[in-house]
Amino acid sequence: MPSLTLERIVVQGYKSFRELDLPLERINVLIGANGSGKSNFISLFQMMNRLVNQGLQTYVAQSGGADQLLHYGRKTTERLHIEFWFQRDTTLANGYTATLIPTAEVTLVFEEEACHFHDRARYERPYHGPVSLSVHPESLLPKWKQEHKVAYYVLRAMRSWQLYHFHDTSDSARVKQTGDLHDNLFLRPDASNLAAYLYLLRETEADYYRNIVETIRMVAPFFGDFVLRPSPFNPDRIRLEWQERGSDMLFGPHT
Repeated sequence: MPSLTLERIVVQGYKSFRELDLPLERINVLIGANGSGKSNFISLFQMMNRLVNQGLQTYVAQSGGADQLLHYGRKTTERLHIEFWFQRDTTLANGYTATLIPTAEVTLVFEEEACHFHDRARYERPYHGPVSLSVHPESLLPKWKQEHKVAYYVLRAMRSWQLYHFHDTSDSARVKQTGDLHDNLFLRPDASNLAAYLYLLRETEADYYRNIVETIRMVAPFFGDFVLRPSPFNPDRIRLEWQERGSDMLFGPHT
């Protein structure tokens, strides 16, 4: 079963993005001042998470309506267009495109929705898989996946996305607190159990743990390793700590 890697995102008319065409690599770092659009970019994935799980209408309502999602509102932006392109191998690609329009009820509905297959070695343009040109309130991907492999692969890829937004840097941020050693079933979106989860990976999935450490070193070459240990004062608690290369000094979230 093919594995899809997200390689390109096209966004038109979403929040602060009038038009964005962004190629992606395996690791991508967004750098910008406050208000430059980083959080809006992350919120796009929040919307997509709800969209592929039949929750677009709920998301729009909870966001304050269509005007809060369209670039400068409906008076400026008539429609929101998104494209997600996935690489299958060196020549094959899949894609998902959708256009959303506002309604009188201040929500967004689909004007168009489609999946695509592209054999780049043979054809200049992608082949359109399942496509809908009629207005509908929720994504048709769950319906299409039953009959179209392209839709199945695209839906599986987008449903596998996990969003982690570690934006709380205050002293009360949960990632900075001592946590439950056994809270390790999954990594929580606010990173409150990051130490416990890393400890589990180190003890049971060493290859994945080493990959995390090496990835951090790509951005911060001075990083040595995490110091993961149950608290000496309470063996059921753990705190996030680490060391730099060539130093025995212990650092923590409050450092």
